[in-house]
Amino acid sequence: MMGNINGYYDENGAFTHHPLMSKVVTVTPVLEAAAQDAGDVIFDAVEIPQCLLAPGGSAILDSIVCVDADDQKAQMHLVLMTALIGLGTKNAAPDITDAEALANVIGHVELLAASYVDLGGASVLTKLGLAMPVQGASGSRSLWVAGFTTGTPTYSVGGLRLRFGFRYR
Repeated sequence: MMGNINGYYDENGAFTHHPLMSKVVTVTPVLEAAAQDAGDVIFDAVEIPQCLLAPGGSAILDSIVCVDADDQKAQMHLVLMTALIGLGTKNAAPDITDAEALANVIGHVELLAASYVDLGGASVLTKLGLAMPVQGASGSRSLWVAGFTTGTPTYSVGGLRLRFGFRYR
């Protein structure tokens, strides 16, 4: 798809008009079912698929919703990247190389423990108003995200679900 300010061309070449488009992409990172230490990678890079309208395109990341099915409410840092680059080994400190970070990291969002709302057996955190410009790598419509914690949670394998809200002009 090729995008412009008034719309975008889909895979068949048809043009779709829009004054302002948005999209929500949900990902479920694979976690290690074990106790984590502060500073540990809780999940390595997972694709945020087709979140850009065109290969190498740009968007505004407006929001992130984190549903914590394990009700751990742990503070975490999400690292956004343009490629499938390893942040590090799960349950160990991040160890991305300087060269990989410089070439691929496009942003970071901190999710604070105090921002979770308890839903009984689960919790949810909503981070609005990010207004973070992001751009993908040439030839790709996806971004990637990895996470590490500053808390000491114990997650199940599928215990987190992340929803990313993107806006396009």
